[in-house]
Amino acid sequence: MTYIDDNFGHWDEERMEDPDAVAFYHQVQRESIWKRCVGCGLLKKLRQEYYICDRCANKIEQGVDLQDPPIPDEEVDLELQVRRATQKVEDAIRRRQEIAHYEAEGDEQYED
Repeated sequence: MTYIDDNFGHWDEERMEDPDAVAFYHQVQRESIWKRCVGCGLLKKLRQEYYICDRCANKIEQGVDLQDPPIPDEEVDLELQVRRATQKVEDAIRRRQEIAHYEAEGDEQYED
């Protein structure tokens, strides 16, 4: 089985035969959150204390100077997506409550 993540990259298969290594891998996955890598600007699942992904860390170790990368237009911040979806759900619930209220009151002038 192949183990790959944004924190440490590719996990050596031989090492992953050790149950403690597998447990640590799963712990890293549980503790990781979606955040934007400051090296590449992409949304990655990183540990809270990390600010760059494994790929960017390797580039830095090789002497590559990472400039401030532009954030791709097509990639919207996950947190913003969640807020927008939550707002839509709350608006839909509020609208249904209004409809139910008017129907209960027998207000025939109310139109959906």
